[in-house]
Amino acid sequence: MRVNFFVSASISAIALLAHPTSAECGVIQSNTDFKGNDLATALANSAEACCPICDANPSCTGFAFAGGVCYLKYGPLVRIPKDGISAGVVQPSQCAPAEQDVDYDGNDLECIRTIFTPDECCAKCAANSQCQLYVVSQFGCCIKSKPGPRLDNLDPAWNAFAAFRNQPASSNKNGAWTTVAVVVDASTSPDSRVTPISYSYVAGAQWFPTTPLAMTSFLATLNATIARHEHGAMPERVTLTMQDGFNNVMPFTSVTSLGECVALVGSHGEAFFTYLSDSGICLGHQFPGTTKTLLRRGAALASTAAVVSVAKTIPVDFVLSPSVSGSDDRACVAACQASSTPLVCAAATRSTSTTCMLFGPLAARTPTTIAGWLTSAFVATVKPNLPVFSSPTKVHIYTTAHQDDHELFMSNAYHYSIADAATKVVFVYTTAGDDKDALNTWRIARERGTLAASTAWVDNLGKFNSNPKTETVTILNRKLAKVTVGNVVHYFLRIPELGPDGQSGFMALVNNQRPIAPMDDPWKPYANRDAFKDVLAAIFTAEASGIKTVTFNAQDPQSEQPDHVMHWASGQLVWDIVNADPKWKTCAPQNYYFDYQHWFDTVNVDKPVVLNLQRYAWLRMSQAIYNTNSSVLFWSMHSVNLGRTYIRRTINTNAGPC
Repeated sequence: MRVNFFVSASISAIALLAHPTSAECGVIQSNTDFKGNDLATALANSAEACCPICDANPSCTGFAFAGGVCYLKYGPLVRIPKDGISAGVVQPSQCAPAEQDVDYDGNDLECIRTIFTPDECCAKCAANSQCQLYVVSQFGCCIKSKPGPRLDNLDPAWNAFAAFRNQPASSNKNGAWTTVAVVVDASTSPDSRVTPISYSYVAGAQWFPTTPLAMTSFLATLNATIARHEHGAMPERVTLTMQDGFNNVMPFTSVTSLGECVALVGSHGEAFFTYLSDSGICLGHQFPGTTKTLLRRGAALASTAAVVSVAKTIPVDFVLSPSVSGSDDRACVAACQASSTPLVCAAATRSTSTTCMLFGPLAARTPTTIAGWLTSAFVATVKPNLPVFSSPTKVHIYTTAHQDDHELFMSNAYHYSIADAATKVVFVYTTAGDDKDALNTWRIARERGTLAASTAWVDNLGKFNSNPKTETVTILNRKLAKVTVGNVVHYFLRIPELGPDGQSGFMALVNNQRPIAPMDDPWKPYANRDAFKDVLAAIFTAEASGIKTVTFNAQDPQSEQPDHVMHWASGQLVWDIVNADPKWKTCAPQNYYFDYQHWFDTVNVDKPVVLNLQRYAWLRMSQAIYNTNSSVLFWSMHSVNLGRTYIRRTINTNAGPC
């Protein structure tokens, strides 16, 4: 079973309207898990004990149990086989007992020709606030706004059933349905070095007004934008504007849980989010302006607790009440919590010295859409008083074309390299990763990103001081950028990928077509491939000096399509250098990796340790890139590809020392 992405989660909730009925868990299935949709964790002695815990949480629809822990889930659940796990579904009695061979004519809200069972049809009705009853048969499921003429004694061969939806806990005097609004308080942390982030959320709500057509168009635009990105290329602006024009959104894709959504939004400086769990998309809302906005929580504000606020101006489209009494900030928050509007109040602002304006998310079309807001900031800490790394007895060298290649393709290997306190890890990047950006902004952003990822890894393991040491070293009369973080060394060789004309980059150099200069020393070009290879070999020699246990890692130049030509060319340089050295070619293990060829294959990195840490490091990389260039949301570039490390071939396995 996949352990929750967040390290800790504490849940408390206040139900503005209580559950209308109790729940049943039904059969608890062995060797079964639910895919994704993680909500929270709780300790329990048995799978059966998870049922009341889940039932007490308004957002919980099911659970998995393993090792004395209940993993609570939300939304529609998909069963997957998993040894040693038990799973159950909490089944609220959303509909009355069904009547067989009965129909109620007319008043159809929607008919779905692919649903044939009462349970599925009931769920469809329950997800629509206008639905009062359903009729299901061999012809499909129809949900209805009100009962029409009753038709009895239908042909039994039709297998028809009709049932009314159980009335929610509240309805108005005209019998219209109202939404059961529940504000849930929670906290989450994506890594042991991140202070738990507090947040509140409402299921079945969203921070954007949109029609189904507009939402479909938005998702199509997002998918098309992401699909155009080539690995290593500078992405065009990913932050999109909703067609409605109400606010900009930051679309994070391939997000595995609500907690991960919160961490992503917080790390990128925003406070309001919508999580589309069915699509795995997390939207961070960039509300403009700097109005002091007071945030409510599900739990009542304690007399000693400070009022939480953010400098964000919520658009007027989300105003619930333009003027309520409130003499100070605490009174405004109390008014928000006491609000009886159909939509839940999430925040308030001071209108005048005696009045407040209330805001809240809009109702979504599905309960699996979740609106939320952060009530504390994303704060990463470090373990204090750690030693500076020194005296390695092993060196593991990873050479790649781009600054993020090793994070993407080699994480399951270099994790254990960094985790070994006796090992110096050396990352060498042959290209600038600039994608024809003459201003260097993309190169700088990617370099800061990979340093942030390394820092996250070193800090997580907590063995060495991670304060970066930045220096310029001279190797073969060339000045090279070198940055050390803990036991991780980075060399940035900064050969342009393509050059301003698209023909004056790395491949032109390694193919001996023309001299090419590094971007940070434009007046001193490398004459040819051998000149560049000599410098790369000298780096290897310098970093391995006095160390007998040496391992080389690179992208495989012999790998099949599809791949990047600069990946192959960088790997070939490593192969040529190592196998030209009389010692290394026999005593140094060499690992050559697949890249694009397997990045949609089965996730194979060690879980949960490496997978969770890789995702956290990718988050920190995206954060650093965004802080350098706010037009780039790097997380969404390759989050779908995380979790894969496939080695194509290994030379000199278990050889050494040299």
